[in-house]
Amino acid sequence: MPTPISVDLRIRIVEARVQDGQTYEQLAERFHVGRATVDRVLRLQRETGSVEPKPHGGGVERRITAREQDLIVELVRARPDATLAELCFALQVRAGVQVSRSTMCRELQELGFTRKKKALQG
Repeated sequence: MPTPISVDLRIRIVEARVQDGQTYEQLAERFHVGRATVDRVLRLQRETGSVEPKPHGGGVERRITAREQDLIVELVRARPDATLAELCFALQVRAGVQVSRSTMCRELQELGFTRKKKALQG
């Protein structure tokens, strides 16, 4: 994900457009940014009167509460060799919360647990 450009650079783009009347292409070349970036900065300034970047949109809301995290810790301590699928199933049975193996893996990482693949015995 690209990082936002500085507010200082945004201000200089707007000022150059207003004072010098440069085209979007000229502004992009002068400030070493893409034409689309110039377009977004100038549109933001027109629509809001500010060049401050908008706040991050957020993302998907967490499915696991602190109570359920405590339950996951309890489940792992009771069965440290349980697979992700088994932990997901146990969480669904005990708390009624259905999560994917990926979500369970991220929760375990956040809780400081590491996962070790089981080796096949032959």
